[in-house]
Amino acid sequence: MPHLMFKRSVRGMIPYQTPRGRAAFKRLRVDIGPAGAEKPETIERAQMTSGTVHVTLGDVSRKLGAKF
Repeated sequence: MPHLMFKRSVRGMIPYQTPRGRAAFKRLRVDIGPAGAEKPETIERAQMTSGTVHVTLGDVSRKLGAKF
């Protein structure tokens, strides 16, 4: 489900109702997990300024019942 939410978000950012936008959307590929045989790299935790409200796609997906 998170991959579909991400794909829908991207669709809202492109002109998907035009032929050019439809072609771009068809080329979009969203993988669940690392693409192919790649190993995920670890990254340092991002520092947020205090008072910033944020929600990750994973948090939203878990609330909606996704199990990943």
